[in-house]
Amino acid sequence: MDRIDEILLDWHEWQLGYEPVRGYPSDSVFGQAYRSSRQWMDLGDINEEVERWIIEGHSRAIDPLVAGLDLRLRIAVNTAVRNFHAGADIWTNPRWPLTQNADYERAKKILAPIMIARGLLDSSYMIPSSREAGG
Repeated sequence: MDRIDEILLDWHEWQLGYEPVRGYPSDSVFGQAYRSSRQWMDLGDINEEVERWIIEGHSRAIDPLVAGLDLRLRIAVNTAVRNFHAGADIWTNPRWPLTQNADYERAKKILAPIMIARGLLDSSYMIPSSREAGG
């Protein structure tokens, strides 16, 4: 798993936490201004909170990037990250199972330069060639 896989996995796990309720906004205006006291938190708790904020910020930036991919590549990304989340190849691409890996690599090649330009991915990231990716 490379860095872009990790970022997409964080995005997927962040999406799993969102549960919309019909008729209510996703964020309450009242609740946005409220912050719980950190006086009882130890350094580890504060670090976890900061890490969650970073992942949420990155995920909010990645969401429209993945949504902007064509359907074939969106399905490939979602299938791949569901398998990363499960820790095994459980999920199968329902429409294009034979080209899943190639489609996922193509999606990564499209997303990587955009992520680099937006500061979500280090500029030293190298996309594996088709030969190295097994394609």
